Amino acid sequence: MAMVLGIIAISCFGQRVELEELDQIINNGHYKEAIEISKSIDTIDFTVSERAEYNYLLSKIYRSKNEQSNEIHHLMRSRDLFKSIDSLNKVEDINLTIVSVIANNTDDIDEARIYFDEFLKSIEKENNHVILSRAYRELGSIYYNEQPELALEYFKKALKEVEYTDDEFLKGRIYNGLGAVLASDDEVMELDSAMIMYDKAMRIYKKYDRKSWQAVIRQNRAVVYTKQKKYQKALDQYAIVDTSKLDEFKLAVKSYLYRHWGDTYRAMGDYKKALESYEVEKIYMDSIKVDEQKKAIKDIETKYKTAEKELENQMLASDLKINRIFLVSTAIALLLLLIISFLGYNYTTKKRKIAEQEKAIETQKMQTMLREQELNEIDVMLESQEKERQRIANDLHDNLGSLLSALKLNFNTLGKREIQDNSSKKLFEKTEELINETYVQVRNISHLKNLGVIGKEGLLIAVKKMAEKMSVINELEFSVIPFGLNNRLESSLEIVLFRMIQELCSNIIKHSRANEVNIYLTQHDNHQLNIIIEDDGVGFDPQLLNKESSGIGLKNIEKKVEQLGGTFTIDSSKNKGTTIIIDIPL
Repeated sequence: MAMVLGIIAISCFGQRVELEELDQIINNGHYKEAIEISKSIDTIDFTVSERAEYNYLLSKIYRSKNEQSNEIHHLMRSRDLFKSIDSLNKVEDINLTIVSVIANNTDDIDEARIYFDEFLKSIEKENNHVILSRAYRELGSIYYNEQPELALEYFKKALKEVEYTDDEFLKGRIYNGLGAVLASDDEVMELDSAMIMYDKAMRIYKKYDRKSWQAVIRQNRAVVYTKQKKYQKALDQYAIVDTSKLDEFKLAVKSYLYRHWGDTYRAMGDYKKALESYEVEKIYMDSIKVDEQKKAIKDIETKYKTAEKELENQMLASDLKINRIFLVSTAIALLLLLIISFLGYNYTTKKRKIAEQEKAIETQKMQTMLREQELNEIDVMLESQEKERQRIANDLHDNLGSLLSALKLNFNTLGKREIQDNSSKKLFEKTEELINETYVQVRNISHLKNLGVIGKEGLLIAVKKMAEKMSVINELEFSVIPFGLNNRLESSLEIVLFRMIQELCSNIIKHSRANEVNIYLTQHDNHQLNIIIEDDGVGFDPQLLNKESSGIGLKNIEKKVEQLGGTFTIDSSKNKGTTIIIDIPL
């Protein structure tokens, strides 16, 4: 049973994390992302508290989209769920939001005031500064048009209450409301003071990167500029808002923008542009469907009031004790059903995950086996090539070299005889020259194939000899630059490294058309060997690299380096040369 409760707790914690993440994204103003996340959340296993919170977050998303009817629907749903679990603080907070939506979207100020009066009676006794500051701000908004002096009084009360909280964003909205009242009515008009309030609000909105609210402040500033007859400044503010990337209330911000823009043009006497702005405002207002929203909100309000009244009458007529027993029994049955369903789902999920893990392990084993087989084949190939090189070198040195030496000796003996014919003498000299050249080339090939590695000189000397043999005066110059390579490496490793370097240098000769090649051999504190081979040739595209038709090939070199625990890097592009870097741990 303890394990079951633990599993349920983990599941609930995961759901709570999802809701907290969604709340954070909404508070940061990323509504588009919030909409996508809200669609992906699975609410089947949600508790009552989580469903209440989820509906509350959905109401915030719909508010950002100017869909107040959907907003108030989810607010009321959230309130009822919180009420069912006696979460009274949440119920009060949501009631305030509901009242605000109704007040701001209906034309009945008296009815809105009734809502607020009832609400204030319950929260003023608790001295909840957060909710009080929000309530006073909403009252200021309600009386903004009809009674600006009363609105100013409520905004000042809100500002006083918000000082006891850490809600900076709410403080910004209060500053904005204060500025709007100070700039709106002739009886309280203080334009300079209004600008100060707007500046304070703007600093907060910029701090939290709330773009739509910054746009609202710019519009409000433009209204003040219009009253001050600073029309160009007002137009500049409107132009900035028009090109701003809004993050919430887009339709509402745009509709207010063109309304104020039209007012400014009208004050300037440009009635044509004023009419154009008002027509655009109408398009946005039609998009918001203001009248339909108001009617829907009124219908929802009436419906919920009726439902609440009916529920209240039913409860008065019912036997509370029977209802309590029924509710407890139902809750226990639902809990057992949830536990059984969860265990079944958990068992199926675990079984599927185990099967997937086993399949993944088998796939990994197969890949490892194929990789080991491929690396073993490379080792066998390298070993075979090395043996073949040794045999060829020995054959060249012992057999063909001996035959050429004997041929040269016999030919020289013939040369000691007196030759009278001038043409025969020239033929003899030419033949002797060819024999000498063949002998030198066979000896060079023999030495190059077996260069220092089978002896006691070591890797560095072998590479230097190879570079000397491969260099061609005035055409191709190989340079070896060592650093820290003071001690011999393990013999088999030296052979492998030498063959890699030899293959890479052979590729340079065959393909690069380079004039200069540098080979850097660097040993770092007996822990790592670094090999860099760079040329100034024509380069190539490493993405088009195919396996070489002869030799050990670049791909096989790369795999061998990986087998040794190292890294193999190619840096090349057309007409910019090539740099190959090999790092081998020692």
